[in-house]
Amino acid sequence: MKNNIKWIALFSVIIILCAALLIIRRNTPSDAVMARIVQDGNVIREIDLLTVDDPYEFSVSCDEGCNTIRVEKGRICVIDADCPDKICVNTGYISDSELPIVCLPHKLSIVVSGTDSGYDAVVGGQ
Repeated sequence: MKNNIKWIALFSVIIILCAALLIIRRNTPSDAVMARIVQDGNVIREIDLLTVDDPYEFSVSCDEGCNTIRVEKGRICVIDADCPDKICVNTGYISDSELPIVCLPHKLSIVVSGTDSGYDAVVGGQ
């Protein structure tokens, strides 16, 4: 009986240590904040936003039109687009995984990963 109690105690300690390691690892900030630019299902570019020293801009073109993207340290945005609704431009800068930038007419999306916004879900509304 004493032998069983020792094994149960050892197993319990192992479970507690594993749970503690998972909690610590999940709450440790990532060393990279990656912005992934995807057009029509293809990854065009991945940028570590924390390593950007000088802001820069570049354009992404397709048959439907063009988007101009601005990258700064820790954030990214679409500053110009020739799509009719310009929702991508009006989204502004993003720096976490809370909300992506999407341009449906140009089949373009920008998603930031490596951060946790602290929300379980985001629901739009006014």
